[in-house]
Amino acid sequence: MGTTQSSVARWESGGSLPTIDLLDRLGRAVDLRLELVASHRDATESEDSPSCAVSFGAR
Repeated sequence: MGTTQSSVARWESGGSLPTIDLLDRLGRAVDLRLELVASHRDATESEDSPSCAVSFGAR
């Protein structure tokens, strides 16, 4: 997928985050489709709630 083991180790440890492009390459490497779904905060949610949600799924 064109990355190094040390980069993967940083993601696993929380030291960095993969880019969307890299997540797409990872999905292709393991034959999964990457879906990103984002939504705005509902007016009924509290201010402490995240302003958007992102979910990852495989099909």
